[in-house]
Amino acid sequence: MAVRLALSLVLVAAILPSAAERGAFLFDALGSDVSDAELREGLSQVPAPLRQSLESRLARKKSFQSTLTPVSPRASFEERVVFRRRLEVERGAFALATRADAARDAAEFARAVRLSYEWEGYPDGPMAEAQSAEKYLASQPGTAVKDYVQLFLMHRYRCAFEAAERTLSEKALAAEAARTQRESAAAYRQVWDQVSHSRDVVTAAVAKDLDAARFIYLSSREHPRTFRGG
Repeated sequence: MAVRLALSLVLVAAILPSAAERGAFLFDALGSDVSDAELREGLSQVPAPLRQSLESRLARKKSFQSTLTPVSPRASFEERVVFRRRLEVERGAFALATRADAARDAAEFARAVRLSYEWEGYPDGPMAEAQSAEKYLASQPGTAVKDYVQLFLMHRYRCAFEAAERTLSEKALAAEAARTQRESAAAYRQVWDQVSHSRDVVTAAVAKDLDAARFIYLSSREHPRTFRGG
């Protein structure tokens, strides 16, 4: 495991571009602490009527108050990183949803979903997170944060797809990577068909922004929505 981690970190450092080169701006903006300058620049590319809807939804972050139990002061670095990611999920789900029970359900999803400290450039991390979110949605089909969970699925399945393409070059993992690439592409297309036609214009816009990105996690030649590989 230590050897795999060391090698993968070197590889990821070499191929992972800066955030500015990747997509998912609108999805990231829902949960992350994006600066006002970055937000203005990103939203300036959005048509005015839709921009107003996005700004209204993103403004909900100002009233966000987490109900997650903070990690212990003695928590490890990895545990603190995962907790910050839970906060981002909770904040993003709260910002996108508009129902009165959004805060409760956002926290519930953030607690339930599996989140990793580091994916190490491999597809098993984002796939596990996506499958965890699928399990949550199956158990809570009426959740107030369904739209966010579906966007989360789109994001993770695409990340898994991109990582699987990269892993095809590793002989020992090639067969598993090919299977993951097929499965993540099929799952991505299924959730894309649902969320891209959402009645909520903001959800649909975030989905289309995710889909239009050249890549999200690792540079790839293929796109999961158009992938028809064997």
